[in-house]
Amino acid sequence: NNSVLSISLESGTGNIDGFTFKNGANISGGGLNASTSGNLTIQNSIFEENLSNLDGGGMYLYSSGGGSILVYNCIIRNNGSNISGGGLSIVGENIQIDRTIIYNNWAKYGGSAIKCRTPGGGKVINNSLIYHNKVANRGAIMLRSDGYVTINNSTIANNYSGIYLRES
Repeated sequence: NNSVLSISLESGTGNIDGFTFKNGANISGGGLNASTSGNLTIQNSIFEENLSNLDGGGMYLYSSGGGSILVYNCIIRNNGSNISGGGLSIVGENIQIDRTIIYNNWAKYGGSAIKCRTPGGGKVINNSLIYHNKVANRGAIMLRSDGYVTINNSTIANNYSGIYLRES
């Protein structure tokens, strides 16, 4: 099995706009597996019914070398992970989630909606709705203590577990 889309953007600008990522399966990033040192925007897209064996059922996003990723106006629903990051897993700095709905995702061990396992900062969740994500423990949002996430004007509600801070 493979991700619906796997992309590596070494420089420049990339834009994914208006796609549906459905029924993908991969070790990481069932719907989308993306890494960038450039600037990647993912917008107006739907991620549903994707599966990962490790991280990021809907999406696995990795930003390095001054790159950035923006997830804007997307729906991330009904995805799952056998380990963590059912909706998405984000790694690296300068990753922003804005005006996105993340719901009804699951993970067996943590971060049913989002897993952030990154040093440093620059991870921001703005104007988003995160609800009804299922995990036995370790939070709908799982954070590593060696980094931080800023959450602004967002609603996190009716998840089976809240926010979990994991020491690195």
